[in-house]
Amino acid sequence: MSRPFYFDPILDQNISYVELLQDIRKSPCLDELIEEKCFYTLFKKLIISILLDQQVTLIDGYFTQNEKAHLPMPAKLSKYEFDLNSSLKTEDDFINELKKPKINWSLTLYSSGTTGLPKKVVHSWESITRHIKVNEKYHDSIWGLAYNPSHIAGVQVFLQAILNQNQLIRLIGCNPLSIIDVISSYKITHIAATSSFYRQILPISIKIDSIKVISFGGEKIDQNVYNSLAIAIPNAKFKNIYASTEAGTLIASENEIFTIDENQENYLKIQNNRLFIHQSYLDNSENDDNSWYDTNDLVEIVSTQPLKFKFIKRANTIVNIGGYNVNLSEVKDVILGLEGIKNARVYIKPNSVTTNILLCDIASDLELLESEIRGQLRNLLVEYKIPRIFKFYKELPLSRTGKGE
Repeated sequence: MSRPFYFDPILDQNISYVELLQDIRKSPCLDELIEEKCFYTLFKKLIISILLDQQVTLIDGYFTQNEKAHLPMPAKLSKYEFDLNSSLKTEDDFINELKKPKINWSLTLYSSGTTGLPKKVVHSWESITRHIKVNEKYHDSIWGLAYNPSHIAGVQVFLQAILNQNQLIRLIGCNPLSIIDVISSYKITHIAATSSFYRQILPISIKIDSIKVISFGGEKIDQNVYNSLAIAIPNAKFKNIYASTEAGTLIASENEIFTIDENQENYLKIQNNRLFIHQSYLDNSENDDNSWYDTNDLVEIVSTQPLKFKFIKRANTIVNIGGYNVNLSEVKDVILGLEGIKNARVYIKPNSVTTNILLCDIASDLELLESEIRGQLRNLLVEYKIPRIFKFYKELPLSRTGKGE
């Protein structure tokens, strides 16, 4: 029996590696541009580009026309014709061909960068698989896909799974109430996700023994989320993985404190409490090799020998409200600390009088009153940091990147 490759509970797709191989053989050509809403079709096209050792451009199939209009797309995109029937006779042939080093293959993604404008980012096979672990001991892993596969974190989860012939189970976009059932039914062993994703599936009323590794996305970890997961998923090892679209995976930790060791000092540094990556570490280097790329992430140094730090916030979470600087992350953390609140999104809306006004979406299973929320916040925040408008939901939809912000 063929190993299972991908299950999508939303589209009711259950694909084996043999079926994947058959679909690849039937495909006569591939456009360099991959733009798909169907995750399985995206995976298939990405695999074909790897097998052909050809460059490919990947954009989110859910981008709006306005978003796509601002993407710095190539002037000309290629179409590749191929016949893989003779070279891929068995499932083992297929996997072995995938694992071979790629000379010409490259993947173009689009990052918001530090300005919020789309930025073209190019990865070689070497850079994007730098931290992918391929080993017989990972052969029976089952991955929960909680990241959008058109973004760097989703691509790396996909590669980790397929290069080890693992099964991928779609979790992103699923109803939060059904996610625990899917995890339990398919005995998922590994999940990489944002704190926002984990927050939306809490509380977990059953013990889940199958999960071996839970990974966070290099962000500030909500300790309440961490503690709740540790109780419900007792066999899991926790990891915090910092990655960026520009550099891929950079550094990992078992908690929110990261260590820069001697091997990493050449490409990571902290200056004025901001994390920088050496330009030579980026495949898509557009600047001088001696320059440093500003990640726009603010950190707190915990110790200097060795250099240890934890992430505080993104620099662009500071906004102007009526002449005052407001840290959106601070406001959100305070609101999440209130009793009965499962999740929160704090954001701004342009205003002609105050430049911006502050808004907040709250997820709760309780019937909360805005007046009660405001009353509690007045004891915790100065008035200009309290959102002007609150909206209440049972669940907050996650963004395309799997975040609740």
